[in-house]
Amino acid sequence: MSISSINYSSSVLGSQIRNINQQLTDLSTQLSTGKLSQNYSGMGTNEGFAIASRAQLSNIAAYTDTMTNVNVSINLANTALQALTTIRSTVQTGAASTSQDLNVNGQTVAQTTAAALEVWFLHVDAVSKLAVARFLIAHS
Repeated sequence: MSISSINYSSSVLGSQIRNINQQLTDLSTQLSTGKLSQNYSGMGTNEGFAIASRAQLSNIAAYTDTMTNVNVSINLANTALQALTTIRSTVQTGAASTSQDLNVNGQTVAQTTAAALEVWFLHVDAVSKLAVARFLIAHS
C-alpha cells in the first residue's frame, strides 16, 4: 500500500501554511531589494499620505526658490534706489557749493565742467568701441 501525498489545500492548516509561505516570500523580497513593497498597495495605509507629503515638500521647495529670486530682485531695486539717493545728494551738494557767476560765454563753472566732461566721455566711448571692434576682428 502506497501513501498518497497529503493535500492541505482545503484545510485550515493548509491555508495557514500558504499564508506563512507568502509572508516568507514577501520578507525575502524586502530583504533582498531593500524595498518595502513592489507596488503602492503593499506599502500600507499611510503611503498615500507620504506621497502627498512629497508633493507638498516639492511645492514648498519651489516656493522657497521663488522667494529667493524675489528677494534678489528687491535687493537689486533697493541698491539702485540707494544709488539714486547718493547721486541726488552729490548733485545737490555740488550745485550748492559751486559758484553761480557767469563767465564770458554766459555759463557757470559747473556748466563749463559738464560740457568738458561730456566731450571726454564721448572720446572714451569711441575709444572703447574701437578697442572692442579690434578685439573681435582679431579673434574671429
